[in-house]
This record gives sequence, structure tokens and C-alpha cells, in this order.
Amino acid sequence: MPVLGAGGTDIVNGLKNIVDSLKNKRAPLIGLVDGYVLKIHYYFSACMWLMVNAMVMGNWFRRDSIVCVSGFSAQGPVRGDYINFCMSYPYIMQDDGSPRYILYYRYMYMVFAIMLLFNYAIYKLVKDFEPQRIAGLMNSLHKWKNNYLNMDLKIIDEIYEYLLDMRNTHTGIYFRHILCHVFALIIDIFSFFFLDFVLQGNFRDYGYAAYPYEKDTVNYKDHMSTVFPPFANCTIYPRHELVSSRIEKFRCQLTENIMYEKFFLFVWFYLIILMAITTIYILLSLTLLNNRVRRFALGVHKPNFAKVAVGDVLDSALKVLDLGDVYLLYRLRPYVSHCNLYELLCRVTLMRKDEKEVEEEFVDTMPPNHYSNTSDTKPLHRAPDSSVYKRTLMPNDIKAASHGPKSMIIY
Repeated sequence: MPVLGAGGTDIVNGLKNIVDSLKNKRAPLIGLVDGYVLKIHYYFSACMWLMVNAMVMGNWFRRDSIVCVSGFSAQGPVRGDYINFCMSYPYIMQDDGSPRYILYYRYMYMVFAIMLLFNYAIYKLVKDFEPQRIAGLMNSLHKWKNNYLNMDLKIIDEIYEYLLDMRNTHTGIYFRHILCHVFALIIDIFSFFFLDFVLQGNFRDYGYAAYPYEKDTVNYKDHMSTVFPPFANCTIYPRHELVSSRIEKFRCQLTENIMYEKFFLFVWFYLIILMAITTIYILLSLTLLNNRVRRFALGVHKPNFAKVAVGDVLDSALKVLDLGDVYLLYRLRPYVSHCNLYELLCRVTLMRKDEKEVEEEFVDTMPPNHYSNTSDTKPLHRAPDSSVYKRTLMPNDIKAASHGPKSMIIY
């Protein structure tokens, strides 16, 4: 019985570690610049082009991309150099008697590779624009979001402490987010017209010109068979220096066109829908420039313990937070419950740019690591029967915050 040596044991252990890491792999995070619309571009679209490119290359290795027979002897084999020529210059006869060469057929795998590079450009831009300083915050929230045991305290403490240090520094991140979506839309439009150029002007109206999507399996006169003909002619003349004095004619089957006609029909609808979704998302994201929309973005239901109206809390919070901060809290909402978001906004309303003013006037709202040693410090404490903070903040505090720091009264 053969014995597995040390090298074989290392291979088995390595494979086992790979399998274990795949089982325990965490879900990929989406940062502040990134988003689900962008992820469709650089993840789903890239996988689609990569998969189709692999299928085409597989046909090349199996030599199933084209099958030709001679016009003089259908039973005889066709030389490899003849097939290579017919791969580059197949043609069909049009109604006016002129030939239309299917020049894209041989180089379609390169077209798929170029489309893949377009999507990689979106991925590269997004990852270069993603701020690294927020990575720790996102990792912590992602680690805690599925743990419901005393994690609400850690989540709002983490966000609050981050805002204390990085408040009013996120506007550039918001505009980076918009810029990445505009770049993705430009890539979509360019890809659409690039494919129209490759397919000799037949892709622009391919989706609706092919309706009702019925195949003419006898004469192949339907629109899909015209754009992607399953059968084509090939003629080699003496000037091509592959034959002597006789003109060679071949009849070829373009087997990959049977797949292309259906795949590009899907790509036509896919790009149209993707461009529409991206445009709508950009317009909706730009509405965050309006202050009323920011109130809606930070909208939260009033919890039972609250004594201050949600509208007063939002008005006060918007005087402290700028556009980028509102965008940050909007993207972090999936990690925070309504009660915790209300508590976080109450704490945000008492932030001030002057650290000395914060320590003197609003010491009762600071997180534990900001507490002073004075006797009048009133730290936040947790009620035993509640999932939110029990605050010493009175309703008048929040209302006074909307009129400026000088009118603030701390009880």
C-alpha cells in the first residue's frame, strides 16, 4: 500500500486549509464610496464577460468555432490554412448582391477581454477612492451586527467616537461616490456604442429590431440570423497566395454565432437596464444636497422612551452635521436600530467644534473615555430593562440646541 510522503501531506493540509477558509469566509464589505450599483458593474458584469470569454476560448481549444466544407468536394477534408483564412473573412450575401464580411467573428474573445477591462477600471477607481480611515469602523460594525448581545452600546459608541474625531470630513467621500457612479455610467454608454461598432452598426437597435424573437430555421432571414449568421461563405482567390490558379469556395458553419445571437440580446437589455438604474441612482443621490432630503435620509421612528420630538432632534443634528456626515450616517443605518439611531442623533446634537466648550458644557453626553474627573460629571448609564441609554438630557436641551450653543441649558 503506497504511503503518502511529507510533500503529499503538505498538499493535503494546504487543500484542507483552503476549504476551511472558504467555509469561514466573511461576506465582502461595501465601503462608503462603493455601493450595490457599482458592485453590479465590476462584479456581476465582470463575471459575465469572463465566463463568456472562457466559453469562446474553450471552443477554440476544441476547434469547434468553425466547420467548413469545400464547394468542390464536400467529402474531402479542408486544409488548416484554409480554415484559418475563413475564420477571419467569412461573409454573407446581402439583398443587393454585395458581400458583408463578418469581421468580428475571429476577434470576439478580444472584445470580451476589453469589456472585462472596462469593468476592472470601475473596480480600480472605486478601490482607489475608498478611504482607508473608515475601514476599521466598517469592520467593527460588520463584526458586531449579527451579535445581538449588548452590541448596541458598542455600535453607537464606535460611531459616536468616530464622529468626534472625523466630523465634517466626509463631503469629499460623498462626491467620490457620485463620481464613481458617473464614471460607471460613462463606461456603460461607451460599452454600448463600442459593441455597436464591433457588430458593424447592428447592436444599437438589436433588442427591438429582433422582436418577436422568432427564428427562421429555413432561410435564416430573421434579424438575429442576419446579424449573427449561422452559415457563411468563404472565397480564397489566387492573390491570397494560398491557392495556385483556382478559386477555392467554401461553405462554413459559424457555430459560435448560435450562442452570440442570444447572448448579445441579453447584453442589449442588460446594458439598457443598467444605464437606467445608474442614472436614477445618481439623480437620487444628488437629492441629498437638499436639506429636506437629509432629514428623510436620517429619518427615524420615535422610540417609546423618547421625550423629545424626532423633528427637533433632526433639526439640531443637521446644524452639527454637514453633507458628508449625513451621508455617512445614512450608509451606516443598516447597522443601527431606530432606538439606537435616535440615541446617536441626540448625542450628535450636543457636539461642538470647540473641544473646551464640549468639556465644559456637554460633559454628560461624552462617551466614557472622554469623561472628566469632576464631581458634576453625569455619565450615561444603561437601564436594566431597556435596550437604549437612560439619559439625563432633558427635552429642552434638544430644542435649545437648534438656537445655538449660547442658549443651551444643561440640567
